[in-house]
Amino acid sequence: MPDSKTIGKRIKKLRESKNMSQEILASVINVSPSTISMYETGERIPRDETKIKIAKLFNVSVSSIFFEWTLTKCECWRRWRKCMDLLKEVLFWWMLIDDILLIISKKWRKERISYLKRLEGGWIGNKGNHSI
Repeated sequence: MPDSKTIGKRIKKLRESKNMSQEILASVINVSPSTISMYETGERIPRDETKIKIAKLFNVSVSSIFFEWTLTKCECWRRWRKCMDLLKEVLFWWMLIDDILLIISKKWRKERISYLKRLEGGWIGNKGNHSI
């Protein structure tokens, strides 16, 4: 995470890019103007819920203000699609493994039923001359 002064500079730059005063920003995100001043000078770092409010207000990602790396919306969507593609592949393999396990369990079940029938036949063939 960048230092508090860097975060403050980013917040100030966003605010000024919208020609917004500290007072207006403060009222919109429900903090005092002195709190905005402390954010911008690096004396304080916003709470998580305030970080989200600031990011939404300026239509940027929270990470672009409060973390070292920044992503454009296009980059975020590209990464999202890549994650979804990977998830689809994982689901494909999971379903394939599930199908294989189902086939194995059906075969095992058939073999077990066959074995039980043979046992049952052996027991019936003994006409009850067996002890438990």
